[in-house]
Parts: sequence; structure tokens; C-alpha cells
Amino acid sequence: MTEESTPASLHLPVVMATTGMTQVTSSSSRGVEFYFQIAALLIGVLGTAANALVLYALAEMTMGQRVTGQVGQQI
Repeated sequence: MTEESTPASLHLPVVMATTGMTQVTSSSSRGVEFYFQIAALLIGVLGTAANALVLYALAEMTMGQRVTGQVGQQI
């Protein structure tokens, strides 16, 4: 048989088998992805809180130096 004389129905299962393949993810890999997203969110929140604490400490230190500087100048 040549390629031209082969019925198209014989090629159909091969085409369906090769194009119908999809990537299947297991439930455990989806769980790992979920935990990575939670970890990234947690790191972001903790980083923001740490930055806020540093800015608060910087502002308090600056305000303390201003008060001390003003009192020191009056003496």
C-alpha cells in the first residue's frame, strides 16, 4: 500500500493520540505550587512589616536627635 491508497480513518487514531496529549499535574504538585505561593506571600508581608519597622525606628531616631539638638542649643 502506498501513502495515497491508505484510508484516512487509519491515520485518525494516531493523530488523536498525538494531539490529544495534555500535561497532567498530580494533586501533590498542585499542592506544592500552592505552598510556594503562600510562602511568597508570607515573605512579602514580612518584608513589608520589616521595612515599616525600620522606617519607624529611623523616624523616632530623627525626632529624638531634633529634640536633643534643640535642648543642647539652648544651654
